[in-house]
Amino acid sequence: MTPPPRSVLCLSPPSFLWPDRLVWSGWIEHVPFAFWLVEAIAPRVLVELGTHTGASFSAFCQAVQAGNVDCRCHAVDTWRGDKHAGAYGEAVFEEISAYLLPRYDGIATLHRATFDEALDHFADGSVDLLHIDGLHTYEAVRHDFESWRPKLSDRAVVLFHDTAVRRGDFGVYQLWAEIEGAFPSFEFQHGNGLGVIAVGEVPEGLAPLVALGGDPAAADLVRKTYHVLGDRLTRALTETDKTRENTRLAEAVETYRGQVLHRTQQLEAYIARTKKLEGALMTKQQISPIESAAPIRPPEINPEFRRDRVENIADLNGCIANP
Repeated sequence: MTPPPRSVLCLSPPSFLWPDRLVWSGWIEHVPFAFWLVEAIAPRVLVELGTHTGASFSAFCQAVQAGNVDCRCHAVDTWRGDKHAGAYGEAVFEEISAYLLPRYDGIATLHRATFDEALDHFADGSVDLLHIDGLHTYEAVRHDFESWRPKLSDRAVVLFHDTAVRRGDFGVYQLWAEIEGAFPSFEFQHGNGLGVIAVGEVPEGLAPLVALGGDPAAADLVRKTYHVLGDRLTRALTETDKTRENTRLAEAVETYRGQVLHRTQQLEAYIARTKKLEGALMTKQQISPIESAAPIRPPEINPEFRRDRVENIADLNGCIANP
């Protein structure tokens, strides 16, 4: 029986799962691979260095829960930001905590600390999957890898995000160039790049992926497949944003329409009052010459004229007082 192609062995049903948490992140296009990886290596302890809004960490937790994997997932972050992610407020930590902790009780733990401070929380040789996605300078990422290396188990896998970014002081690609040949490895180019290395014994489920270096055609197929799977998430987020924007614009139009209607009603009322004022003023102008030329006579001689004049003047005074 002909064995299946290596590229097929790097896909499984979890690769096609839809994430429960879909948020904008440079990591979002690697979520399908994260789903596959958790099933492939079945880590017992997973540590993520740099979580921010939780796009990757939520995917890891979802994969653990969906696959019934006996794994504890740990997110380490100060949730204050850095010069690459930018500074952000308390709302980010509050939102990710409110989402993760009730949903993944017994799976997810959030450590609000620096990466170095969190080292004491983990025994040497205990971490099966380490995801490094903190400050992206060469010095910082190298320090993170070296300081956490004693914590890695004898079958550990390490992920490096942003291996394809070559701008400013991003230096993950430099470290990747130094270590990819020293370990069984594989790199995705989409989603800012994601490097995968097996530090100890290669887990059986990961073997087909790191063996793709000897089969460029199969490696290219795997990269394209996960790029397509990741791109559908980006497109879904884009469509969601468009829908939200369309809804916002529709609501804004309705608000503006209501404001226009209100102003129109105010204008119509003002025009009506103006016409009333003009009519009263014209009546007063007509009365004045007659009043000055007419001889003084007792009111009882012409009561209708006097009554009409009083009413018109009263209307005029009312319009002036309440324009």
